[in-house]
Amino acid sequence: MAKKGVFIDRDKIVELIREAGNKQWTDFTANELTTVGNVQRCVMTAEGKELDKIWRKNPSIEVTGVDLCANMLDKLLEKHRDKPFTAVCQDYFQFDPGYGKWDAVISFESLHHFLPGRKKELYRKIYHSLKENGVFILGDYIACCDKEEDLLRSVYLKKRSRSAIPADYYVHFDIPLTLEHEKELLLKAGFTIEKVLDGSATIIAARKGN
Repeated sequence: MAKKGVFIDRDKIVELIREAGNKQWTDFTANELTTVGNVQRCVMTAEGKELDKIWRKNPSIEVTGVDLCANMLDKLLEKHRDKPFTAVCQDYFQFDPGYGKWDAVISFESLHHFLPGRKKELYRKIYHSLKENGVFILGDYIACCDKEEDLLRSVYLKKRSRSAIPADYYVHFDIPLTLEHEKELLLKAGFTIEKVLDGSATIIAARKGN
């Protein structure tokens, strides 16, 4: 008698894991904004997965989405044309967020393409852009250990060098930090780490204190 086999659809499993991770992210982000108090304005990297739940809790929050992908921004503008959403097609590192302007800054699965020096610069700018008690909600991939972090960075740097890629050109290559090193950058920028949630992506809530 033939044994019955089980077909495993790897792509479907990956999709389900990703959906679970997205739900974890959107739930966490919407709930975390309630800890800030009277949230009026937030800025975010612009994939926009969390917008529906954010506005469900508070329809009056003004959101600014910053991203280099004009097509993605256009889709968000169309989807949320009845909401207080502003799109800015610009590099995160060139965008001027101002000083003490935002209640929250949100970034999901976007900053793992940058080296620690660039991230440190960006985190410091984010810190200064927040109001007192403002929160930076960061969801991103995390290296499992120093060895993985070092290996990925080494491959990344070799690829840039081999292809003579200028320093101001971006390369879509994952170079995540370990959780310890990610938190270290946030602490050096002035933040207090309030929450860390592990999942398909690690989520960190970092607070600007008094």
